Amino acid sequence: MKSMKILGYFFLFLTSSIGVFAQSEIDLFEQALNSDSSVVLEEKIDLPVQKGKVLIEMSPDIQKLIEYRKHYTDSVNEVKGFRVQIFQASGPNSRSFALEEKVKFIRFYENVNIYMISEMPYFKIRVGDFRTRLQALGFMDEIKSLYPNAFVVQDKINITL
Repeated sequence: MKSMKILGYFFLFLTSSIGVFAQSEIDLFEQALNSDSSVVLEEKIDLPVQKGKVLIEMSPDIQKLIEYRKHYTDSVNEVKGFRVQIFQASGPNSRSFALEEKVKFIRFYENVNIYMISEMPYFKIRVGDFRTRLQALGFMDEIKSLYPNAFVVQDKINITL
Protein backbone atom coordinates (compact mmCIF):
# COMPACT_ATOMS: atom_id res chain seq x y z
CA MET A 1 0.00 0.00 0.00
CA LYS A 2 2.79 2.39 0.93
CA SER A 3 4.61 1.63 -2.35
CA MET A 4 1.45 2.44 -4.33
CA LYS A 5 1.23 5.81 -2.59
CA ILE A 6 4.89 6.58 -3.39
CA LEU A 7 4.36 5.49 -6.98
CA GLY A 8 1.36 7.81 -7.23
CA TYR A 9 3.34 10.80 -5.94
CA PHE A 10 6.18 10.02 -8.33
CA PHE A 11 3.79 9.86 -11.30
CA LEU A 12 2.18 13.16 -10.25
CA PHE A 13 5.61 14.83 -9.93
CA LEU A 14 6.73 13.47 -13.30
CA THR A 15 3.69 14.71 -15.20
CA SER A 16 3.79 18.18 -13.63
CA SER A 17 7.53 18.64 -14.30
CA ILE A 18 7.12 17.79 -17.99
CA GLY A 19 4.69 20.69 -18.37
CA VAL A 20 7.11 23.08 -16.68
CA PHE A 21 10.02 22.06 -18.94
CA ALA A 22 7.85 22.25 -22.05
CA GLN A 23 6.71 25.74 -21.07
CA SER A 24 10.29 26.96 -20.63
CA GLU A 25 11.28 25.53 -24.04
CA ILE A 26 8.34 27.33 -25.67
CA ASP A 27 9.38 30.61 -24.01
CA LEU A 28 12.96 30.18 -25.24
CA PHE A 29 11.73 29.46 -28.76
CA GLU A 30 9.54 32.59 -28.77
CA GLN A 31 12.44 34.70 -27.50
CA ALA A 32 14.66 33.34 -30.25
CA LEU A 33 12.06 34.15 -32.90
CA ASN A 34 11.77 37.73 -31.67
CA SER A 35 15.53 38.45 -31.58
CA ASP A 36 17.01 40.46 -34.46
CA SER A 37 20.55 39.07 -34.31
CA SER A 38 19.88 35.91 -36.28
CA VAL A 39 18.86 34.60 -39.65
CA VAL A 40 15.72 32.48 -39.91
CA LEU A 41 15.51 29.98 -42.69
CA GLU A 42 12.20 28.43 -43.64
CA GLU A 43 12.08 25.08 -45.31
CA LYS A 44 8.96 23.17 -46.22
CA ILE A 45 9.16 19.44 -45.76
CA ASP A 46 6.86 17.11 -47.66
CA LEU A 47 7.01 13.58 -46.34
CA PRO A 48 4.69 10.82 -47.53
CA VAL A 49 2.89 10.78 -44.18
CA GLN A 50 3.36 14.25 -42.74
CA LYS A 51 3.74 17.81 -43.95
CA GLY A 52 5.31 20.60 -41.97
CA LYS A 53 7.56 23.60 -41.86
CA VAL A 54 10.98 23.76 -40.21
CA LEU A 55 12.44 27.05 -39.00
CA ILE A 56 16.22 27.10 -38.62
CA GLU A 57 17.63 30.04 -36.74
CA MET A 58 21.31 30.96 -36.87
CA SER A 59 23.63 33.92 -36.76
CA PRO A 60 24.44 35.68 -40.07
CA ASP A 61 28.08 34.56 -39.76
CA ILE A 62 27.02 30.91 -39.74
CA GLN A 63 24.91 31.54 -42.84
CA LYS A 64 27.96 33.02 -44.62
CA LEU A 65 30.05 29.97 -43.68
CA ILE A 66 27.38 27.62 -45.02
CA GLU A 67 27.24 29.49 -48.33
CA TYR A 68 31.04 29.47 -48.60
CA ARG A 69 31.12 25.72 -47.90
CA LYS A 70 28.43 25.06 -50.52
CA HIS A 71 30.39 27.05 -53.11
CA TYR A 72 33.67 25.35 -52.21
CA THR A 73 32.28 21.81 -52.32
CA ASP A 74 30.59 22.53 -55.65
CA SER A 75 33.94 23.42 -57.22
CA VAL A 76 36.38 20.96 -55.60
CA ASN A 77 36.04 17.30 -54.73
CA GLU A 78 38.64 15.24 -52.89
CA VAL A 79 39.13 11.66 -54.02
CA LYS A 80 41.78 9.00 -53.52
CA GLY A 81 44.57 9.36 -56.02
CA PHE A 82 48.30 9.85 -56.37
CA ARG A 83 50.90 12.59 -56.26
CA VAL A 84 54.63 12.73 -56.88
CA GLN A 85 56.72 13.71 -53.87
CA ILE A 86 59.75 15.69 -55.00
CA PHE A 87 61.12 16.97 -51.68
CA GLN A 88 61.23 16.13 -47.98
CA ALA A 89 63.33 17.72 -45.26
CA SER A 90 63.46 18.18 -41.52
CA GLY A 91 65.51 20.47 -39.37
CA PRO A 92 65.82 24.14 -38.55
CA ASN A 93 65.67 25.49 -42.13
CA SER A 94 63.49 22.80 -43.69
CA ARG A 95 60.57 25.16 -44.31
CA SER A 96 62.69 27.65 -46.24
CA PHE A 97 64.30 24.81 -48.25
CA ALA A 98 60.83 23.51 -49.10
CA LEU A 99 59.73 26.96 -50.28
CA GLU A 100 62.83 27.19 -52.49
CA GLU A 101 62.00 23.82 -54.06
CA LYS A 102 58.42 24.94 -54.59
CA VAL A 103 59.58 28.08 -56.46
CA LYS A 104 62.05 26.02 -58.51
CA PHE A 105 59.34 23.56 -59.52
CA ILE A 106 56.88 26.33 -60.48
CA ARG A 107 59.50 27.80 -62.85
CA PHE A 108 59.54 24.56 -64.87
CA TYR A 109 55.95 23.33 -64.44
CA GLU A 110 53.63 26.28 -63.82
CA ASN A 111 50.45 24.38 -64.81
CA VAL A 112 50.94 21.50 -62.33
CA ASN A 113 49.38 21.80 -58.87
CA ILE A 114 51.93 21.91 -56.07
CA TYR A 115 51.35 21.24 -52.37
CA MET A 116 53.59 21.98 -49.39
CA ILE A 117 52.75 19.63 -46.55
CA SER A 118 53.90 19.97 -42.96
CA GLU A 119 53.97 16.67 -41.08
CA MET A 120 56.12 17.37 -38.07
CA PRO A 121 59.10 17.26 -38.19
CA TYR A 122 59.05 17.11 -42.01
CA PHE A 123 58.18 19.56 -44.76
CA LYS A 124 57.22 17.83 -47.99
CA ILE A 125 56.55 19.03 -51.52
CA ARG A 126 54.08 16.97 -53.53
CA VAL A 127 52.97 17.74 -57.06
CA GLY A 128 50.11 16.80 -59.35
CA ASP A 129 46.65 15.35 -58.95
CA PHE A 130 46.66 11.97 -60.65
CA ARG A 131 43.74 9.52 -60.63
CA THR A 132 45.94 6.47 -61.31
CA ARG A 133 49.39 5.36 -60.25
CA LEU A 134 50.27 4.94 -63.93
CA GLN A 135 49.63 8.64 -64.62
CA ALA A 136 51.76 9.61 -61.61
CA LEU A 137 54.59 7.29 -62.72
CA GLY A 138 54.49 8.85 -66.20
CA PHE A 139 54.88 12.34 -64.74
CA MET A 140 57.59 11.14 -62.37
CA ASP A 141 59.58 9.83 -65.36
CA GLU A 142 59.17 13.24 -67.00
CA ILE A 143 60.70 15.10 -64.02
CA LYS A 144 63.34 12.47 -63.09
CA SER A 145 66.16 14.59 -64.55
CA LEU A 146 65.34 17.49 -62.18
CA TYR A 147 64.20 15.36 -59.24
CA PRO A 148 66.04 12.01 -59.24
CA ASN A 149 64.75 11.10 -55.75
CA ALA A 150 61.08 11.70 -56.61
CA PHE A 151 58.57 8.96 -55.84
CA VAL A 152 54.84 8.33 -56.13
CA VAL A 153 52.62 8.53 -53.02
CA GLN A 154 48.96 7.78 -52.51
CA ASP A 155 47.09 10.87 -51.32
CA LYS A 156 43.73 12.61 -51.44
CA ILE A 157 43.68 14.67 -54.60
CA ASN A 158 41.59 17.60 -55.74
CA ILE A 159 39.39 17.12 -58.77
CA THR A 160 37.95 20.36 -60.12
CA LEU A 161 34.54 19.93 -61.69
